[in-house]
Amino acid sequence: MKDNNKNKTNVPNLRFPGFEEEWERKRLGEVADKVMYGMNAAAIPFDGINKYLRITDIDDISRRFKANPLTSPSGEIEEKYQLKVGDIVLTRTGASVGKSYLYNPNDGKLLFAGFLIKFSIINANPYFVFSQTLKSNYNKWVQKMSMRSGQPGINAEEYKDLELAFPAISEQDKISTFLSLIDERIQCQNKIIEELKSFKSAVSKRIFSQELRFKDENGEECPDWEEKKLWEIAEKRIKKNIDNKIINVFTNSAINGIVNQRDFFEKDIANQNNLNGYYIVENNDFVYNPRISSTAPVGPISRNHLGSGVMSPLYSVFRLKLGNIDFIECIFNTNVWHKHMENIANYGARADRMSFAIGDFYEMPIPFPSLSEQTKIANFLSSIDEKIETEKQIIEQYKKQKAYLLQNIFI
Repeated sequence: MKDNNKNKTNVPNLRFPGFEEEWERKRLGEVADKVMYGMNAAAIPFDGINKYLRITDIDDISRRFKANPLTSPSGEIEEKYQLKVGDIVLTRTGASVGKSYLYNPNDGKLLFAGFLIKFSIINANPYFVFSQTLKSNYNKWVQKMSMRSGQPGINAEEYKDLELAFPAISEQDKISTFLSLIDERIQCQNKIIEELKSFKSAVSKRIFSQELRFKDENGEECPDWEEKKLWEIAEKRIKKNIDNKIINVFTNSAINGIVNQRDFFEKDIANQNNLNGYYIVENNDFVYNPRISSTAPVGPISRNHLGSGVMSPLYSVFRLKLGNIDFIECIFNTNVWHKHMENIANYGARADRMSFAIGDFYEMPIPFPSLSEQTKIANFLSSIDEKIETEKQIIEQYKKQKAYLLQNIFI
């Protein structure tokens, strides 16, 4: 690639050698036909053939079809709603207005829902058009166009007026092929990460079922595992935040662990002037969040790596006094403690929150091998985590590369 002739106006900052002509401005409606709204049908369990594409089935980051779970549309299936190669769908209303998806044949038979609008690209490279919906200037256009009324929305006619820039089809193909290679690398990295996570999950089950054991430094068998109660190895922390001395409010997220509330929600959720009743948490304290979710069916227990902060009194905070802290963290990253929580739960309480006697919580049985084996287990599982983080960093580099190209390889 090379920098362009700065005397030309309708050219991108970066360009493949051999292309000199200026780009042409066209509207989306000029390069698409068969524009139509999706089907108004309820989602039902997947029938094994007909997959349903709704707004929530388009991944916010990758813009790929990512249904969880797969569903099918109810009622009679009309083939006109089936996506074909070259089809792009755009969200027409709601908070996700403007979100885009380019049909991938690998996604199978896919029918699109009513809050989506389909554009069949005919006079341009579909991937080239789709890529321009990932750029910041497209997002600015969506924001401006959708906020003319109380409810965000863009209809088909308005989308047709979306102005895009196009070079010759040969240059479109060159750009699309290049960006597609980066996408493939990102997907390959994602697959590597998912395989590592699956491996860690499988080996963790073998470790905590004691099917897989570690030997001591002399190559001898380690002692049999003990079982201790949580109160034997940890102490409850109930120190209150007197006089609002600490203002960093933490949240225990089921997916991300303990995070700063302001960073996680991009705003303060707690009342900063009334944090006296909040518990103080220090580095390496453990926090249990009783809120349940699909990723945390009995609520998460997470280790604090952020230093001093405060947590809602709805959470339970405890500090380890016995054992290898990395090993104990590994336990709480598995489901071996879930059965105890299910047994002590009061199911007459709120459906989204675990309820139990705090004394019962500290009766939780904790598998407890020798300290030497705890350390070996923790080091082994941590090595997998480190590998996962390395692969994630590679993905981030690819994403940064693609973001840079999107801003410079297009007008």
